[in-house]
Amino acid sequence: MPLSCNDVKQWFGPMSGARLFYFIAVGLLITLSIAACFVQEADQAWDTTVIVPGDVAWMLVSTGLVLLMTPGLAFFYGGMVGSKNVISTILQNVISMGLISVLWVVFGFSLAFGEDSNHFIGKIDTYWLFKDVGVQTTPIHPTIPRSLYAIFQMMFAIITPSLITGSFAERIRFDAFLIYITLWHIVVYCPLAHWTWH
Repeated sequence: MPLSCNDVKQWFGPMSGARLFYFIAVGLLITLSIAACFVQEADQAWDTTVIVPGDVAWMLVSTGLVLLMTPGLAFFYGGMVGSKNVISTILQNVISMGLISVLWVVFGFSLAFGEDSNHFIGKIDTYWLFKDVGVQTTPIHPTIPRSLYAIFQMMFAIITPSLITGSFAERIRFDAFLIYITLWHIVVYCPLAHWTWH
């Protein structure tokens, strides 16, 4: 039995202008999402020798802005806790900047962006201690150096555990915090970054 306009009106009620716009927008979004599943990826030959100065400048500014978010987050969380825990809350965010930076340079970038290993995580020796992270470009970032891309991604690796500190402010010992963010970076962040970008 075919649907009539009255059946649709009974299900959704009277259509106001805003509600009609909502249904059209959602329908268009669903249609585009389904259509995107059938689009073929174009084969492109990347020119890996061109570094665009404007892209490099913008990535440097973006990297600096993301880096500034972590101390800002530290002060934000510091203002939400009791006065006796302000220093420890700020210190958790600042220490996560140092610890995650070291982990990222030693092996985190390899785990997240290294050669694929069983479609789960990158090989740890691909960029061990930032080996081969220099001025060369790749198809993922064809106009900026790999070193800048690695530092830009490191900023997000830094701020992610800092965001987590707000959930256990005033309720965790500092040594447990260090162990937690180290394990979280290795077990959660690096595989998810690999799945997303590789």
